[in-house]
Amino acid sequence: MNRFCLAFLFAFLGIVSNATAANLQCLADIGANDATFITPMYNDVLAGQAPTQENIDANKPKMFGLVAANVILQCLNGPDRNDFQTVADSKEFIIPFTYKDKVKYKLQVDTAKLFDYVNLPTGFLVVNKRTYIPGDVIKKSDMPTDYFFSSDCSDHYVRLNLSDDAGVNVAGQSAFAAYGGKENEYFLDFPVEKNCRAFPGLVLGDFGGWGAPEKIIAYTNYLDAQGAAESFAKALQNTSCANQNLAVYLVSLESMPAQKDGTTGIVIGAGVGGGAAAATLTAVLASNPVGWVVGAVGLAVGGIIAGVSSLFYKDLADIQQVVVLKGPYIVK
Repeated sequence: MNRFCLAFLFAFLGIVSNATAANLQCLADIGANDATFITPMYNDVLAGQAPTQENIDANKPKMFGLVAANVILQCLNGPDRNDFQTVADSKEFIIPFTYKDKVKYKLQVDTAKLFDYVNLPTGFLVVNKRTYIPGDVIKKSDMPTDYFFSSDCSDHYVRLNLSDDAGVNVAGQSAFAAYGGKENEYFLDFPVEKNCRAFPGLVLGDFGGWGAPEKIIAYTNYLDAQGAAESFAKALQNTSCANQNLAVYLVSLESMPAQKDGTTGIVIGAGVGGGAAAATLTAVLASNPVGWVVGAVGLAVGGIIAGVSSLFYKDLADIQQVVVLKGPYIVK
């Protein structure tokens, strides 16, 4: 193995672990795509220079941005969408590719660091159906029109005060420490015919008491969202939400139908970076895949800043559909 290959292999390596995602089709697709990965890496990230350790270190933000854009394109919104969760569950993952000199390389990427660059608005859905799987689209019209959770589980009326003892509130105060924990209160959005705010069953937060704004509890860092979902579901066990056939799901809050090559599917909204700096990758994919790819990659290598807070504080909006990313976490 030559020195360039060695340098690239360790460029993003953090803690060495056996939990490495390799041989995934979406990662192979990234490494085989000249337009979205090889050429931008060579021309825009490395400015025509060889992939030495020095060059990689000097351009890490751009490189992470480029990889993030390609993970969104190929692993989250590509034909092998289930690969995304495998990548997220790994400590690091490997992208095999052939560089301009035809030498084969393996780019080993630290997953936690990479997800600092992936902006994926993710919320928490509680619903009385335990059979959804990742990739399922849940439309607002699919949801129950009447309450599917008891008032002891989550308040049915919140204009004046929320119950301190409601299961969702107790679990939310335990799981959402990043949102203030016990300083705020949490409840499930209501059915459509019962004054729904955004989407039935989404976890909402009441920030600041009477008259304060209500927000959708959401994260942009998917790894942080996973941790919060696991804590939330665990805290719901053996509460007043038990024995109601409920399950918790991690869901994408931004998605839309898209058509490509005569096939209709769903594009999950995501971007590179964080907060207002994110490049939303949604509608353009449907009408102009090439333009979307070029724009996404250009933004990805244009100087991305990591370390952006994963909290989203998403305003209430009329959400017509969500896409299951992970779950179910069964409430018992």
